[in-house]
Amino acid sequence: MTHHINQPSSHQKLVRNPDLGTSAEEHLMLYIGKNHQQYHAAIKCFRQESTDAYISAKRMIKNYLKKENKLPVLIIIDLMLNEQSLNEFTRFLKSSKWTKYIPVIYNEQALSHYQISEITRLQLVDDIVNIRTYGNELLQKAFFLTKSKTFLGEKACYQSITKKDFTKLNHEQVNFLIRRLVEIIIAGSLLIILSPLLFLIMIFIKAESRGPIFYRSRRAGKGCRIFDFYKFRTMTVNAEASVAELKNLNIYPNNRNSPLFFKALNDPRITRVGIFLRNTSLDELPQLINVIKGDMCLVGNRPLPLYEASTLTSDKWAERFLAPAGITGLWQVLKNSKKNMSTKERLFLDINYARNNSFIRDCWIVANTPRALFQKDKM
Repeated sequence: MTHHINQPSSHQKLVRNPDLGTSAEEHLMLYIGKNHQQYHAAIKCFRQESTDAYISAKRMIKNYLKKENKLPVLIIIDLMLNEQSLNEFTRFLKSSKWTKYIPVIYNEQALSHYQISEITRLQLVDDIVNIRTYGNELLQKAFFLTKSKTFLGEKACYQSITKKDFTKLNHEQVNFLIRRLVEIIIAGSLLIILSPLLFLIMIFIKAESRGPIFYRSRRAGKGCRIFDFYKFRTMTVNAEASVAELKNLNIYPNNRNSPLFFKALNDPRITRVGIFLRNTSLDELPQLINVIKGDMCLVGNRPLPLYEASTLTSDKWAERFLAPAGITGLWQVLKNSKKNMSTKERLFLDINYARNNSFIRDCWIVANTPRALFQKDKM
């Protein structure tokens, strides 16, 4: 995972699959902020260099390039938000073929809720996390984001479109805007039409068990972009904590050399209301909110939990992240024809959709989704 400026001839060679067991001395992290000592223990998995301003950070990175030193595997920003300065800094990183794939993470604790929403909307950084609580996982996240950005190239970078840029839009961007508008109208209309049903589901969930009505988890979607994913809660509270205890019920093989997926047959954590919601796929309805927010599309590849997505960063599988995240998709429609679909079969369908998605194909998937809604198993 270390970067040597004088060795690689392409960005594919610049980022290699790292060994998580190597010494922290091998992994340089550049911290931009004024609380470096406060987070030193949380980010001890890195060899750390720090500065308190974007200007000096640019100077340090130019110095790395000039002296052919190792580049940072991660840049953490922990400053009060200055949108213009942040935008200029990210443009600076993208201007070089050596630095454009370095992941940039903003410390959540330095931002207000509104600022988090604004940075997410403008997609100026790769992720926003709480450095203090996320520290031990930052190294793995850095490798995951770097590999994903390298594989996906410029397709992993979503740029916001302003009125000034509108006249420069190409055909693909115009199609994207039209599709986006149609999906907002459809998702918004469905939420209004189904609001009585949604209200009844909320009552039944609350009546059966204590806990939140909605289940929220961090998922990786198109370009491995991470977002909050919504469903109606169908399991007991803190169900994720018992995944290790239920590994023998996993319908997917537990092979260390293959991607990790977890789904249990007759999962004991599912509530009675949850069984009905899952068998009718009504638990998926809150994802219409994700569609309106722009996290997902109506049709695409399912966004994955981070522990699953982190096992798909090899060139063989990462292509599935080229497709948008969707509520329904190709493998969901085809799974009834083969109940015991393997992990690899599911991933091959995801990659097939990523390579061949189109408006006509999306219409076919939507038309065939209703027959796939009523599942016979209780997964």
